[in-house]
Amino acid sequence: DDSLIRPAVDYFLLHGTVEQRAASYFYLSQVHSDAGHPREAACAVVRAELFARELGAEHNDLKGLIYSEIGTRYRGMDAERYYLKSIECFEATQNHYNLGCVHRSLAYVYGHKDTTRMFSCFAESVANFRRAGSEGALQVKNTERLERVYAYFVRDYPSDREKINTLHAVLKYDTARSMAQSSEYDCLAKLYCEMEMYDSAAFYEWRACLVADSRDEWEWKAYENLARVELTRKRYYESLYYYTMAIRLRDS
Repeated sequence: DDSLIRPAVDYFLLHGTVEQRAASYFYLSQVHSDAGHPREAACAVVRAELFARELGAEHNDLKGLIYSEIGTRYRGMDAERYYLKSIECFEATQNHYNLGCVHRSLAYVYGHKDTTRMFSCFAESVANFRRAGSEGALQVKNTERLERVYAYFVRDYPSDREKINTLHAVLKYDTARSMAQSSEYDCLAKLYCEMEMYDSAAFYEWRACLVADSRDEWEWKAYENLARVELTRKRYYESLYYYTMAIRLRDS
């Protein structure tokens, strides 16, 4: 819990510098994130970002960490915007390890929508991890492995069963590192739909809902997708329920 860091946050809020306030809220967000409290983590990092706006270039490493953390809380264009701000900060300080991490996260954002940018980000990630020396050696291997998995999926277009196996491999890797995206579960569910394996499709759409909800993402979209799967299965009451959930979440 935050019982150890909260007194420090409260103290710096009253008596600390802007840098100390930004840093304390950033680390508070990390504590909440590790404890499985995504909404509290999101609130803390937003507070950190408000203070980070007042910091100069000499604090670019801290600003880069804050912007990167905010990027993980968003999807699509919003995530891209914060990751790019983070990259700008880390480039100014030549922090190659963090640059590698952020470029890899940005590759996930581009996903299957812009494969050219996705592979460019993977390449930048590997290059920066290599520049980081021994600190980045393990991440070079992990990133190259992920790039091969994605390349296999988006370039070669194997059979649906091979696509499913590939996505399962990606999700296994990402879940172990708390990086699984609701879009990955959604893609897996759609593949099962194409194969008319609707029970599996519903299960993975439900997993997409859980991930979206835990990360405070666009969870209404995940529920809408789940409603469509249930409609395909001719489970009309369930479909109506999930459509209702989607509308409530969208309008809230």
